[in-house]
Amino acid sequence: MGIITREEWGSTGRRGGSPLKGPLAPVVIHTWAMAATGRTPMTQAKAASWMQSVQAGHRNARRFADIGYNFCVDPHGRIFEGRGWLRSGAHTIELNRAGHGLALMGHGDQQAATPAQWDALRNLILTGQAAGAISEDYTVTGHRDWPSSKGKTCPGNMIYPHIHKLDAGTTFMTAAGEKHYPTTAGDRDLVRGDTGPGVRVLQWVLNTHYSSDLAPDGDFGPLTEAAVRAAQNNAGLIVTGTWGHYAALDTWASLDDALTAATTSIDEAATAVNDAKADIASARARISAINQAQAG
Repeated sequence: MGIITREEWGSTGRRGGSPLKGPLAPVVIHTWAMAATGRTPMTQAKAASWMQSVQAGHRNARRFADIGYNFCVDPHGRIFEGRGWLRSGAHTIELNRAGHGLALMGHGDQQAATPAQWDALRNLILTGQAAGAISEDYTVTGHRDWPSSKGKTCPGNMIYPHIHKLDAGTTFMTAAGEKHYPTTAGDRDLVRGDTGPGVRVLQWVLNTHYSSDLAPDGDFGPLTEAAVRAAQNNAGLIVTGTWGHYAALDTWASLDDALTAATTSIDEAATAVNDAKADIASARARISAINQAQAG
């Protein structure tokens, strides 16, 4: 499976994010929510121009260091490298440093994902596993499953019901009588006694963000509850022992958002320092040239 690199689609500037230790379990599905990007046929050149536009929008309007997603997939199933494997992203506040964000070009409330996009996502996950970036027991959620989405439908009402197609051997089901595991903000909050991939994602978040030492077994038992309570207490939040759509979680998201913004500012400051060093070196070279000319 070929991945169109940053250089090939015309990325500008340096790669955003910081290195992460893998393999990681969480995979979060997004959509761009831009209707024009979901139309077919689409040339690779046109898809590349959309990548450039989204990268510029993320940097200039949202003040991200780079395009926020790890990879993007166009309607023909072409995969474009964003931040790449095992790089922190700017796609889902709770998982920016604990998982990978994969985005579909298109508007998930107006257009269904194409068969080529589903195939590409499956192949991309397999590639991530082979690269040691995605764990064998990975979990798939939609951006809307996380409180930081703030009510957005992402990846859209025409895509979200089908993300179970990507799950690692676990059956997500619908209201038509099929089994449906609770996710972090789907039907309800996660509480002690819950099991399934949503709990496994929670355990990964607690281990990665809050220095917990939980086995990611998908069982919300006493150890997981204790870890949730400890994280809430350390963050100065209301201690409930549950995880989901309670008001205090907005504070949690705000804390993580502030950390992301601070990291971005540090990255930008480092870039400015490097640019200044280059300017100083260039000025010194010019001064040296002038002195040599005068001496001659």
